[in-house]
Amino acid sequence: MPSLSMPPSLCTRHASCYCATFRCVHLLLFCSLDYSLVRFFALKHGNRIFFETGTSGLPLVWNPDPELWARWRDGRTGLPLVDANMRELAATGGLTHVLPG
Repeated sequence: MPSLSMPPSLCTRHASCYCATFRCVHLLLFCSLDYSLVRFFALKHGNRIFFETGTSGLPLVWNPDPELWARWRDGRTGLPLVDANMRELAATGGLTHVLPG
């Protein structure tokens, strides 16, 4: 298995192995970090993460405007991160764990 400090001549010879290894390491680190953040957030806030008011304790105010909900569903909110994910959800039926941005 090639190391991350391979000279360029070896990188071209073992490119597919290197790329696969790099992706696996990247996903492993990303998922571990993501899991750790969620875990520490849950440890900090306890059962409040499951409450309707969330961790802030502030009551939710829902906007019943159907046009607003349609814009959110169709990915037309004007918030690029939200829009990209809602369009991906509509197109594929799922979301990747790596968000654009």
